[in-house]
Amino acid sequence: MNSAPQPQATPALRALAPGFAQRFDTLITSLLALIAHAFLKHPRHARDILALWRRLRLMSQRFTRLMARIAENRPPRAPSARVRHPRAPSTEPTKPHRFPRTNAWLRTALLHHGVCHAGVFNTLLNDPDLAALIAHSQTAARILRPLARMLGLTLPPLPQPTTPTPTKPAPTHPTPTQTRPRPNRTRPRPISLKFSLA
Repeated sequence: MNSAPQPQATPALRALAPGFAQRFDTLITSLLALIAHAFLKHPRHARDILALWRRLRLMSQRFTRLMARIAENRPPRAPSARVRHPRAPSTEPTKPHRFPRTNAWLRTALLHHGVCHAGVFNTLLNDPDLAALIAHSQTAARILRPLARMLGLTLPPLPQPTTPTPTKPAPTHPTPTQTRPRPNRTRPRPISLKFSLA
């Protein structure tokens, strides 16, 4: 599916992109340490540690690569078709790990530490420059949205693509058809000639 080309970021946004990548990576690193410390004491979420580590670390790596592309003014990568190779049948099929779907579940599980990290992430999201970067690249919004939902936050609204309003054509008046004069079909009266003989 073809998507509309995104406009290039301004030089000011390109200069700020590496700093946002560093701030987000610092937040993820702190979250990972907190998750490992808190979830080991929580039997309900202990099985989520490894999968959550992988997901958050991948999230940070994707965001860092995206900010590097924006800083270098490189266009976003076109989505490539994945070639799926047939897998060997296994006796124990692996199921993808499913996290809780409740909004702000990670913030609730981390208690007051989760509230603190949610505040840090919220400050980052409300930065006007990062909001401009998110508006510039929808890929950034897709990367950050899962973590925002885990912490009970919302991303800045993306600008809607403006579509030109179709102009109504001016009403065309039909040209009046020229009416031909009807032929006079009345018969002429006969002329009577009277001669007088003197």
